[in-house]
Amino acid sequence: MRRIVLSRLRLQWARYVLIALCVAVSAAFASAAFILNSTLNASMVGTLTAMTKNSDLVVSVAMPEGGGSMEASEGLTVEDVNALTEIDGVQTAWSQTMVAAQIEGKDPATAPMYAAPAPTDDAIFPWDFTEGRMAQDSGEVVVSTDLAERGGLSIDQTIPVTAVMQGPGAPSAGADQATPTATELRVVGIVDAPEMEASMNTWVTEDQLADMVPGGVDSLPTSFDTQLLLSPGADLEQVRDRVTTQLEDKGVDVDVQTPQELSDQQLEAMSGDSNIMLAFLMAFALLAAIVAFLVITTTFGVLTAQRARELALLRCMGATGSQLRRGVVMEAVAIGAISSVLGVAAVTGVAFALSPLLPDWVVVAVSPRDLAIGIGLGVVVTLLASLGPARRAMQASPLDGMRGSRGDNRLPVARTALGVVLVLAGASVLAWAAMVHNQPLAGIGAGAAAGLGLILTSRLWMPTVVTVLGRLLPGGTPSALASANASRHPARTTTTATALLIGITLVATVLTGHAVAQKSVLEHLEQTRPVDVTISRNLDAAAVEKISGLDNVEGVTQGAGETTVDLARGIGSRPTQTALGDIAEITDTNAFEIGAAAFEKASYVDILNIMLAVALGLLGAAVLVSVLGIASTMSLSVLERTRENSLLRALGLSRRQLGATIRREAIVIAAAACAVGIVAGWLLGTAVISAMVTKTIPVLLTAPWWGLVAVVLGAWLTALIAAALPARRATKVSPVAGLAAIE
Repeated sequence: MRRIVLSRLRLQWARYVLIALCVAVSAAFASAAFILNSTLNASMVGTLTAMTKNSDLVVSVAMPEGGGSMEASEGLTVEDVNALTEIDGVQTAWSQTMVAAQIEGKDPATAPMYAAPAPTDDAIFPWDFTEGRMAQDSGEVVVSTDLAERGGLSIDQTIPVTAVMQGPGAPSAGADQATPTATELRVVGIVDAPEMEASMNTWVTEDQLADMVPGGVDSLPTSFDTQLLLSPGADLEQVRDRVTTQLEDKGVDVDVQTPQELSDQQLEAMSGDSNIMLAFLMAFALLAAIVAFLVITTTFGVLTAQRARELALLRCMGATGSQLRRGVVMEAVAIGAISSVLGVAAVTGVAFALSPLLPDWVVVAVSPRDLAIGIGLGVVVTLLASLGPARRAMQASPLDGMRGSRGDNRLPVARTALGVVLVLAGASVLAWAAMVHNQPLAGIGAGAAAGLGLILTSRLWMPTVVTVLGRLLPGGTPSALASANASRHPARTTTTATALLIGITLVATVLTGHAVAQKSVLEHLEQTRPVDVTISRNLDAAAVEKISGLDNVEGVTQGAGETTVDLARGIGSRPTQTALGDIAEITDTNAFEIGAAAFEKASYVDILNIMLAVALGLLGAAVLVSVLGIASTMSLSVLERTRENSLLRALGLSRRQLGATIRREAIVIAAAACAVGIVAGWLLGTAVISAMVTKTIPVLLTAPWWGLVAVVLGAWLTALIAAALPARRATKVSPVAGLAAIE
């Protein structure tokens, strides 16, 4: 059997191309999920260790029991940090205290300045200078390369700076404090400190920082962990105990760790979020694998039916049923292994090719586990998908095979019964959750169960849908033949339509959920906070006219000593910020103060839009595999009907009509998947959102018409594209050559 399998793979390789693509996409997606997880972990490790790499000990203020926020009084002040240098064995203590400042004449949005005290010992500073040196005297400043590029700063340039905010918990400038004044600073150094590592982008001496901040810096809380550099020959454990004792005597609960211990602790704390994201990505990878499973099962089933005479001949020559089954399994494993390796190699190459385009803090990492999981998934999916066709190949009798028996079209009773139970149970629980609200887990679980049941029962109802839609096709003989061809092999047609049904249902569910959630949430916000922009005075006619002419402004109302502005519903933060900025400029007010409600509404819109984009992007792999499934089925259908098509040509069917028949068969299959998928997706999306929201938010029914129309057009377009090559292949075969074909 090994020689026969190798001969098939070598001589009939064109029949396996689309199977290989399905497996490659699924394997690549699975490996991509794990590569992304490894990359994030490696990047987090690099970021966590970069800032403390030159220190010996790191002092972190312990978080309160059970989490929660920490009051500024519970942390370390600059005075506490300076007192650590008096401990025997401590050479240098350095902690960054954030002071936000503004460079006069520079846009704070593009060139924000976050100042921190420079260390007194350069050895503890973790980043390298590209130019100049560390700030040593008042009036000197060191800037990061990023700030230098954004602000157009260079060595020896003098810049006017004004402090605008101190670190967390610090008192702001008030009536009893001096108002911050502009300070002239000279750039003496530019340091390569990436934003993800440094957090600060400017360093001045502590004396200079005290001059910038009203009231001095001694009482300011430190913004980040305190780093300690020990004296030569000092015992690390003894110094650790002294530091802990001194700070605990002051009533501050701290953790004193080495940089490695700190990074391990932080990475462990972050790994929970990383694992959640990995599970989320793997769910979509498994979805693509399920769709690939359906496509591969269909393709191998058609191949097995096509080889009926070949298998019967092998049985007559002495081959056993076990040998035939083993041959199909070997064929699947070979295709799965080769395709998985190619898919994983492709996604790995893309990951490293994108590395130069990613931010400096991102470290692309690929582990053997990431590669093995993708390859293993591809092989396992292909192997499992081949077991059914392999069993049918083993059970086929030589006599049936010599008569050219086709595949088994019987209804799978056990699978259908399970599907019916899941549909009824899932729909019942989902309806209950939608009525009582605030049941997210029950809603999502029941929705998934109902969707799975719909897929499992597809063999029960999909042939009927295909037949009905086929009869509605205009076009005479080609349409009648297309409908007959799609209905003649219900098992193959159902599996192909189901593969596309999964993608369409999920896309329709996501689009509907987004539309219903956005409309319901925004309506709730309109009821609780109906005014988008409030200006606490009446405006003159000229100002009202200017505001009314702005983009995304729906109306302006005045009365009771204030002016209100209504913005367009459903706009995101960027157009909202633009509109509020223009209104603030016209009215000489603060954008956030007058438009807090508008910002809140825009934030919800942004969150929902991001979730929609991520979900649709991840569903792309499943949709792509579905498209490949249509192409695979149509290609094998053309091969299976070679003599039938040639007979039709001999009876007078033109090349154009034959091509139209094949294309319309693909359109019928896609139309059936669209009809059921859109209806099911709308119901699932609406019900799941109703189950997730609280009772205070009214659920408003809506449909994303443009999105659903795009889904229908996209499905039909992909069906035409998938059928193009099979149609071309069929029309190229002459009637004489087709009638003489062995298979």
